[in-house]
This record gives sequence, structure tokens and C-alpha cells, in this order.
Amino acid sequence: MNRASRWAGLALVAPMAPLAASPAIAESASVRDLAAQLARAKQEIAQQQALLDARATQIITIEARLAAIEARLAQSGNSPASAQPRTAAVDAVGQRPDEPLEADALPAQGAERLTRKGRLVAEWSLDYTQANRSRALFRGDSLLGGVLIGSFDINESRTNLVTGALGLRYGLSNRLEIAGRLPVVWRSDTSALTPLRVSGSTATIDNSVNAFALGDGQLSARYQLNVPRYGGAYMVANGHVELPTGRGPFSVRRDADGLPLEGATGAGTWGLGGGLTGILPSDPGVLFASIDYLKNFATSVDTLVSSSRIVRVNPGDSISFGAGMGLSLNDRTSINLGYTHSWIFPAHITSLDANGARSIQSTEALQQGRLQFGLSYRVNRSTSVNWSVEVGATRDAPDVRTSLRVPMVLLGGGG
Repeated sequence: MNRASRWAGLALVAPMAPLAASPAIAESASVRDLAAQLARAKQEIAQQQALLDARATQIITIEARLAAIEARLAQSGNSPASAQPRTAAVDAVGQRPDEPLEADALPAQGAERLTRKGRLVAEWSLDYTQANRSRALFRGDSLLGGVLIGSFDINESRTNLVTGALGLRYGLSNRLEIAGRLPVVWRSDTSALTPLRVSGSTATIDNSVNAFALGDGQLSARYQLNVPRYGGAYMVANGHVELPTGRGPFSVRRDADGLPLEGATGAGTWGLGGGLTGILPSDPGVLFASIDYLKNFATSVDTLVSSSRIVRVNPGDSISFGAGMGLSLNDRTSINLGYTHSWIFPAHITSLDANGARSIQSTEALQQGRLQFGLSYRVNRSTSVNWSVEVGATRDAPDVRTSLRVPMVLLGGGG
């Protein structure tokens, strides 16, 4: 082959060399890309695994702390948080100290929260009650056609009662508290007795008295009977002693006709009572029911009323029961609705008159039914404001009663 032929062959082969090497170069680049992607995926997996390991360690730490807290609660007599819903009712009967701030969803009727061990709570309260009475009594005979022969007695009375009180509560343990309360009473009574004869003659007897003095004090204790689990009800027993520190109705000054010249600020007798309250958590609220019996003891007096001298008074006992519900709106605000009914037994009075000593039943049994509404707001961990309204549902009940209570923690921390 001559030189010209060899150069021509090289000219034909040279352009084909790059075409033969191009697929190999592309495959090498693809391998490098896949290797980079694999490296990035392994790095991301390593980062996720590190995060999972950190989370697992955190979970183990939280579980250990929770087990320690539950062990302390079991030793102190409180139920663990895992066995009950976090509602206002749990806090009302011995909730663990590190729970968040929660509202008082229960009224002051033996169902409010128990005071924790070592805690001293002062409660300021202001209460207003109004009661109006208007009754007509007929003495005589009824003839045919509705004609009445005899006389009517129309008795109208109005009572305005303002009570300011200071109470103290102290927790001896997480399930037992003691309390005391001493009130100051301002009272205004107005009454009018009008004997209205059929002939038309009338004679009205008006009497208005006021009073400002100490009322009847109270000492009480409450004890949580059980520690329910898995949706059970709490049972709280209570006992209270009524102290005759106020001025009784047979201790006030009277005129020559026996009409009082000043108002009474207390019952004038000792009383001993006890009851039981059931509290059932129902997230986000609580149901409650209570029953209470009050025994009033007889006392000797020496008071002239009209033409009789009263020498002994045996006030009637009373039994009360009520039920309702409390609802937490948030961690600071709650409301409650309920109904309470009291059966007050007749009082017996021993008097001396011209015929000697005799005992009479002063009145028939009284039925006092009251509808209740309450609102509570936690200002901070040591102070809350509670407002309640009661409306009379029976004839013997006061027309309206409204109360403002401000409990404040003085010793033992907030919460």
C-alpha cells in the first residue's frame, strides 16, 4: 500500500474513534450520580435514626419520672393520674400538687375541693338574702253561698339579711381538713299584722327592728373516704358543730307586749350535723349529690311573749339533700347548676301561763327548695372568686340569696 492509501485509511478511521468511546463515558457519569444519591440517602437515614434514638431516650426519661410521681401519689393516698380524667372534680378531692391550674367547678356545699396537706386557706364571703311573706288566716265559719263570719289576720313580713364572714381551712392530710367560720350579720325585719274583721274594723300592728352583731359560728371537718379508680365516685364525709355565738330570737329585748325591739342574728341553740357527699368525675365536668342532717338541741330561756312566759325551746331538726353538676369551661372558669331541698321539722316550745306549764308545737314542718347557679374564676394559683345565686322554689324558701366568696391561700403554696 502506498503512502497516499495509508493516509486515506487513517482519515476514515479517525472520525469513528470518538463515536466508539461515547457510551462508556455516559455510563461512567451515571454510576457517579447513583453513588452520590446513595450516599445522600444513607446520610438522611443516619440523621433520622439519630433523631429516633433521641426520642426513645426522652420517652424512657418521661416514663421514669411518671412512675416516680405515681409511686409518691400512691404513698400519699391519692390516685395516679393515669386512673382518672383531668377534670375539676379530680382537683376537688386531692389532686397531685404538680397539676396545672384548674377551676373550682363545685359549690360550697361540702362538695368543693379539699384543702391539701399543710395548706391554710382563708375565705372571705359576703352574702345577701331577702325573704318576703304575705299570709292570710281566717278564723270563723263559712256559710252557704261563700259567706264568711269571723275575722281575717293578714300577716306581712320582709327580711333583709347581709352576712359577712371569715373562714379558715387547714389540710391535716390530703384527705382530711378542718375548718372554722365566724360571721357578722346585719339584719332588717319589717312586719305588719292586720286583724281584718268582717264588720270592716281594722287594727294594724307594725313592727320594724334592725340588728348588727355576730352571727352563729361553725366548726367543721371533712374526710375523703375512698380513692376510686377507673371512673368511680369519690365519697366525702363531713361533720359540723353550730355555735350559738349570735343573738337568738329569745334573747333579744322586747317591749311590754312581747314584741321584739331588736333583731336576732343567730339561732340561739347548739347544733350538731353530719352528711355525705358523692362526687363523680365526668370529663369535662363533674356530677355531685349530698345529704346532710342537723340536730338542734333544746335550750332553757326566760322570755315573756304576749301573755305567756317561754321557759324552754326545742328547735326542729332539719334534713337537706341536693344534687347538681359542675362544668369547667377552661382552666380558670367554671359554672355549676343544682337544686337543694331542706325539710325543717316543727319546733316545740314550753311556756307558762295561767294553767301552768304546757308544750306546744309552734309551726308545721317547713319545705325549703332552692334552685342554684354558680360561677367561679381562678385569678391566680392562690386566689379565686366564686359567685352564686339561689332562687326560692317553694313558699317557705327565701325569695333570693346571692353570695360572693374569695378563697385565698395563706400557707402552703398556690395551685
